[in-house]
Amino acid sequence: MKNKIIYLLLISVALTGCFEETPKKEEVHTVAWFLEHQDVMNTTLEKCSNNPGELLQTPNCINAIEARRTITDRQLSRGLDTFTPSSAWKK
Repeated sequence: MKNKIIYLLLISVALTGCFEETPKKEEVHTVAWFLEHQDVMNTTLEKCSNNPGELLQTPNCINAIEARRTITDRQLSRGLDTFTPSSAWKK
């Protein structure tokens, strides 16, 4: 009887680690998705900047940063397309 109790106790201790809950994986969004959902992009960027040690290399942080870079590049190129130098710059 004692052997059965010890045996069941050992099995239950061994199986305890097998049923740990795995953390939920956050859905990974693409750069294109972040470009279409800029409010979520901004929230993600804020989270990433508040905890860069843990989050900066995650797929969503990388993709949100790249989406922000794309938006900035587009804004700059639009600005340069309409830029005309002032007469002060001309010699």
